[in-house]
Amino acid sequence: MYFNIRLKAGIFYGTILIGIIFTVFIFVFSPKGFRNIDSKKELLKIRKEKVAELNRQKIRLTNNIERLKTDREYILSYAKTFGYLDSSKNEKIIKIIKDEEVKDIPAAPVQKYSSEKEININVKRIIILSFAVLVIFFIICFNKQKYSSNQNINNG
Repeated sequence: MYFNIRLKAGIFYGTILIGIIFTVFIFVFSPKGFRNIDSKKELLKIRKEKVAELNRQKIRLTNNIERLKTDREYILSYAKTFGYLDSSKNEKIIKIIKDEEVKDIPAAPVQKYSSEKEININVKRIIILSFAVLVIFFIICFNKQKYSSNQNINNG
């Protein structure tokens, strides 16, 4: 009888230990685990820098387009720079006016990256992990008390 109870307790504790190891493995080594947080933050930082660079380039190109549409001196310097106009031949620039203005395609909205969601996910994981550890600890303590009381009854 004593061997049977001890064997059951060993299986029970072994199962709990495997469960704890599995839970820790999931929380640490999964694709959304604690180990990958730093790499995700670095990737987020790189993407933010790329978005900032693209926004600067977009502003620069938009300014160039507006100047080409309106600034006569800029059009003249652009034409001379890229060889469209030869100043020795006394050439002139002619602006062609279209009946309908081509409407610009609106740019895609810039997504703002926020780490609040990531923080909320990590806090939820910590709460779930601590709750699971608390429940397992309670089960182990309760089972020890029950096991001890069973031994006292069998010995007494």
